[in-house]
Amino acid sequence: MTNLIQARHVSTQLRLKQIAKGIGRTPLVESTRELGVALGPQSYVYVYNFGVVVFFNVSVSERERLLPIIQQGAAGGEVTTSGTVSEDFTVEVSESSDLVGLHEIGFNKIKVKDLNEAKIRFICGVVAESAALDYFEQTVEELLLRSQRISKNLRDTGDAQLSMRDMARFVGVCLNTKQEIIADLYVIDSPDETWDDLALSRMYEDLKNLFEIETRYKVLDYKLKLIQETVEVILEMLRFTKQTKMEYTIIALIAIEVVWFAMRLIFPGATLT
Repeated sequence: MTNLIQARHVSTQLRLKQIAKGIGRTPLVESTRELGVALGPQSYVYVYNFGVVVFFNVSVSERERLLPIIQQGAAGGEVTTSGTVSEDFTVEVSESSDLVGLHEIGFNKIKVKDLNEAKIRFICGVVAESAALDYFEQTVEELLLRSQRISKNLRDTGDAQLSMRDMARFVGVCLNTKQEIIADLYVIDSPDETWDDLALSRMYEDLKNLFEIETRYKVLDYKLKLIQETVEVILEMLRFTKQTKMEYTIIALIAIEVVWFAMRLIFPGATLT
């Protein structure tokens, strides 16, 4: 039997309590991080506070009905619309004796000997982490391209071609993105349940390795450090340029004052006209 998982990034942050009320069903799991609801036999929806919704065996019509409810729970009304990040994954249930161990990882799929709600929840959780990383990878890549353009302008013209206000906005976007990644991707830590169940723990680790969760997180961190270095250099240059302009202005004012004082000495009766 084949089961389809579809994950979608809908916002940078979701209010789970509001979404639970909108769905109107008793949750299987509800915490500050995760909301899980059974929609029918072997059909579930999981919503995560870091902005991802995961459907497990949910029909197209039901997904279309639930998405607006989930989007209404977006913090600040910020909903991901264009360039929506999504991730598909397949779970196969196998009764074959050829299956080594309790599960087997393949390309974009996992085979399990038996499937229960706990396993479904853990698989959906890892797929959600991957979808969140996809979103941040796109965001950081855009920031990196912007920083590269700034560096190229410096190389070609010696000027960042940015005002202090524009640079401050760019810095704000970089800092906000880094804070979101740090706040949201703590989910790379193993859930507490894996400490009590060796099979779940191995499955969770194998899925994380399949999606390269930790490696991708480290790459994101590295790219953010590159962007931060570029920002620091440009800010220092803008600060120096602004300071130099202020110094020239002060020198000019002093020069005017000196000239005016000299004129008054030479021409005692002179007045400003």
